[in-house]
Amino acid sequence: NWYGGISFEPYDIQFNNRLKEQIRKRDQNRCQECFRHQEELRRKLGIHHIDYNKKNNNLNNLISLCMTCHSQTNFNREDWQNYYKNRMEGKNGY
Repeated sequence: NWYGGISFEPYDIQFNNRLKEQIRKRDQNRCQECFRHQEELRRKLGIHHIDYNKKNNNLNNLISLCMTCHSQTNFNREDWQNYYKNRMEGKNGY
């Protein structure tokens, strides 16, 4: 459902700057794929919805990614979804 960076589904009102900062802080301001710090990147990390559902703002469904790593998630979505879901489950001790 990716259309050149434009999606018809709007983000939920809860997906705001406060929530994004909470996720970045949880992830220690590091991309959870390449582990580069946002200061090194000179820009804030993006927050990725693991299940691609913009309305699912559960903390376990959100992960910090740099722009390069985030752009990779637009291809082979099912693979990325499983990959990050497993990473988050391991991170949270499930």
